[in-house]
Amino acid sequence: PSAGVIAKPSNQIWSMAGIATGTAGWFRFYTSDADDSGALVSGAPYFPRLDGTVGVSGADLNLSSISIVPLMPVTVDSFSWTQPANA
Repeated sequence: PSAGVIAKPSNQIWSMAGIATGTAGWFRFYTSDADDSGALVSGAPYFPRLDGTVGVSGADLNLSSISIVPLMPVTVDSFSWTQPANA
């Protein structure tokens, strides 16, 4: 990270296929060892989650389209997250 900002490298292609129909407006990243609540699947302590806004521009996670349809590819155009320094 540079100055506390982590960003998707512009030379990488991030894409996914929708699993439901809807309009994206929010995202959550979490470890594959945890469920959506942040609890470890095995019942161990919590892991951090990362939540943010979704849009086609000006959001934390910018997609090629915020209209999600099952099996249709969606590309992550840009992603950045700023982590404040410890006080």
